[in-house]
Amino acid sequence: MPGVWPEVLRAVGGMLGGDLSKAILPAIVGPNQLVIQFSSEYNQQYSNCASANHLSRVQEAVRQLTGELWLVRVERLAGTERAVADKGTASPADDKLSVDPLVYAVQSSFDARLLKMDEGFGKPATTPDNDEPDLTPNGTEE
Repeated sequence: MPGVWPEVLRAVGGMLGGDLSKAILPAIVGPNQLVIQFSSEYNQQYSNCASANHLSRVQEAVRQLTGELWLVRVERLAGTERAVADKGTASPADDKLSVDPLVYAVQSSFDARLLKMDEGFGKPATTPDNDEPDLTPNGTEE
């Protein structure tokens, strides 16, 4: 992505490209998943880039330049997280989120933030092998 990113900045136009240039170099967090992170001093640029219209322009530019559809997400970092992001390290929670496609799709589609994820989220529910479901009303036999 480092070789393509300057082309993306040119393709999206001057104002959006200028805002995107304030971001930390985008990170690939999964197959065809791109995260653009802004440090806390660039709140206005983050807000501009996080709009649905601008995100779709970035996704289209990336698609045209790479020939593949990419999901693009914009994030704002807290003041102390910039050093961590510059080093390219991510927290274990970030890894867990980038792996779950449902969580990623909701976050990118609705500009949502995950506040809490229950243990076992996304895994099929299991029932004991010898226990048949009780289909009678209120659990009573007639």
